[in-house]
Amino acid sequence: MPQTTVFRIADDMQFDLNVVLSDRVGNPLGDLPAGSVPTFTSSDPSVLTVTPHTDNAAVATVATTGKLGTGQISVSVPNPAKPDTPMVGMLDIEVVPGEASNLALTPTNLQSRTIS
Repeated sequence: MPQTTVFRIADDMQFDLNVVLSDRVGNPLGDLPAGSVPTFTSSDPSVLTVTPHTDNAAVATVATTGKLGTGQISVSVPNPAKPDTPMVGMLDIEVVPGEASNLALTPTNLQSRTIS
């Protein structure tokens, strides 16, 4: 059974996701065929958004919304060899807390005491 890798990203980050076609042994095939437009989808837009680039169909920006959680970005691309069977890729993402940047003080355990 293949091992699933989860990409971890802080809750205040974004990154570009590039679609790269490759052959069965992993050799890159270059640019997407002319007219191929990938379809990008986020499994949970409340955690992760995905926005395709207008100037390059093979790239999309994935951004966190500030909410912690997990999600999956999937992309579907027409298969040049089998037009009726799209190629699908998925990336599992976990959104984790970013670096500490604020400090809050919270009083707790407030009790009366006897003063002598």
